[in-house]
Amino acid sequence: MPEMPDDILTTQQAPHRDRPSGRKTLFFRTVDLWIPPAIQCGDREELRRARIVVGFTLVLLALCAEALAFFHWALPSTASRWIEISITIGLCTTLLIPMALRRFSISTGANLIIAASFVVLLTIFTVLGGIAAPVLHWCALMPMLALLMGARRSAAFWTGASLLTVGAFAAVDLLGWPIMNYWSQSELAQNFFWLQRVVDVNSWIGVLLMVSILYERHNDEQTAHLTAMNAELSIEFNQRKRAEARTRYLAYYDELTDLPNRELFKERLARAMSEADQQKRLVALLFLDLDGFKAVNDNLGHAHGDSLLTIVAGRLRSCVRLADSVTRSGEDEELISRLGGDEFTVLLVEIRSADEAAIVARRILAALEQPVILDDHEVFVSASIGISIYPNDSDDADGLLRTADLAMYHVKDAGKNDFEFYSESMNAGIERRATLGSDLRRALPREEFTVYYQPILNARTRRIESAEALIRWDHPVLGQLMPADFVGIAERSGLIVSIGGWVLNDVCRRARIWRELVPELSVGVNVSSVQIRTGRLAQDVARALHDFNLEASALEIEITENAMMEDLDEAARTFSEIKLLGCRISLDDFGTGYSSLSYIKRFPVDTLKIDRSFVVDVSTDPEAQAITKAMIAMAHELRLDVVAEGVETEAQDEFLTRHGCNRLQGYRFGRPMPAEQLERLFVKQRDSELNGQRDRDSGSGPGSSSSATQDESGC
Repeated sequence: MPEMPDDILTTQQAPHRDRPSGRKTLFFRTVDLWIPPAIQCGDREELRRARIVVGFTLVLLALCAEALAFFHWALPSTASRWIEISITIGLCTTLLIPMALRRFSISTGANLIIAASFVVLLTIFTVLGGIAAPVLHWCALMPMLALLMGARRSAAFWTGASLLTVGAFAAVDLLGWPIMNYWSQSELAQNFFWLQRVVDVNSWIGVLLMVSILYERHNDEQTAHLTAMNAELSIEFNQRKRAEARTRYLAYYDELTDLPNRELFKERLARAMSEADQQKRLVALLFLDLDGFKAVNDNLGHAHGDSLLTIVAGRLRSCVRLADSVTRSGEDEELISRLGGDEFTVLLVEIRSADEAAIVARRILAALEQPVILDDHEVFVSASIGISIYPNDSDDADGLLRTADLAMYHVKDAGKNDFEFYSESMNAGIERRATLGSDLRRALPREEFTVYYQPILNARTRRIESAEALIRWDHPVLGQLMPADFVGIAERSGLIVSIGGWVLNDVCRRARIWRELVPELSVGVNVSSVQIRTGRLAQDVARALHDFNLEASALEIEITENAMMEDLDEAARTFSEIKLLGCRISLDDFGTGYSSLSYIKRFPVDTLKIDRSFVVDVSTDPEAQAITKAMIAMAHELRLDVVAEGVETEAQDEFLTRHGCNRLQGYRFGRPMPAEQLERLFVKQRDSELNGQRDRDSGSGPGSSSSATQDESGC
């Protein structure tokens, strides 16, 4: 997964929460006591208006209270006392209760009770002896101390300073009573009077300062609390952003290979096509499908399959980087995509000719030729590549992808491990396959299929002892079609299961009759990997044997190496069940697929059929001779029969027979023929053998039955 840059997260602002500043004026600290936190953390203009209103109100209350305190000496003693009480209560409710509500949670009733109790006690002390004044004046020197000391101090410092000022101003007030009572007209009394007034004014300043100090401690705690909240919000915010980035990544990238997925590929393809129109350049799309990937996935497991895909993605990146001069537009974008499974695309932009796409395709094929090591397993993988060019092959993204996919399937049909450019003639193939696919669904009910049989000769006795069943389609318009024309279509549509079942029944019905002519006869039936994957092939074989009362030894099930490799586990289970029925198992086209001895050992194989590609040059090519002799010797060591396909000449026949090949199949002994023609060969072979036996029994010269049989076979 590509790294998600931290700046994507850090530059995004987390939800705003205004934190109180570490330094505020004394007045605003007091004013903020009355402003709810919701307003302080909200809009700044709203906070400014609230501060103006609250500040003006507090100043007005302070001036009124101080005026009353200044002139209460001229009022009667009772009124003066109640004024002091009102001032005390007002001060407490104005400063102490808001501070308590901020310092502690409003939901905590004990804090409110403590604040109310403090108000009641101050009121009682004021009523009893007027000693609330020292308590209210204890901070009178605090403004001067704050100016002198400047910075913050510890709680112990402020406690000591508070005790000193309480004592000092308690003495001032207590000393002032007798002076004011007994020497009311003296200059000393007047001085004390003005001293008390100064104390009254300074007390308000001192109280505000001390409340500010206490509030600042609360402010620090609140700041720490808000900082912690902001940290939590920031973590949550970053986690959410990372989750969103992860979601976006999964929407546009393949998690296994870190390559762009189908969605991002389509977006980039559309943009590349638009830019190509503006710059008058070409865009090449390479569509890759890995050859043999399913076999690796089935044999080694999905974990190894995933590792293989990751390695292939890395090799594709290297190939494209090597071709930067012809494939990159200057933007640092990934030009390779994984569409799903083992399908990849390579987008080449700003190319001048199709030859540049061919250069990259050859590099990719060369890179994939190198073996891949997966936990001590050496794996070989190749690719089939289809190439389409914009705007030559299509003028839209979906059409370009479709034409590249079509070209890739042409490579698959031609033998894989190659690349091919799209051409218009491929469209004709599409239409033909579509028509055949539609007609194929009606072919079986209309009885348009026919089973042909090719005889197989015993190399030693020169007798026809087996045959291979080969299906033909008598199309009402196109004539007789060979298996290569329609079997692939039947496999992709799933019709091969019902068609294969019909062939199996026809073979069993014929073999039951022919066994009376050739008691040791066995007939081979080709099965598809699709039939194996259904998991019902063994049951179908058992049912056909039972329905036609055929001995299991008369039936030989043939499968190619490549078909077997598509699902090894299911194939091994299916053929083990078929082997238990008593049927023979034949491995067809041996030498053209994986040719692994471990696979032969794993499956209950009875016969190896050497592919015609080795037989065609066996009489002239020393390498072909060496390979063929090695395969025959290996099969005999494993106690397997060997059948050579494609035998057409006497030299091939002589070489294979001399080196121990058990059975021979090819045009030399007979082309694929209708069942009735093969039956006539069986009858002639039987009659010839009977005539020869009668001649020997009657004492006449030995006949050449094998030669007669060979001539009658049409060799």
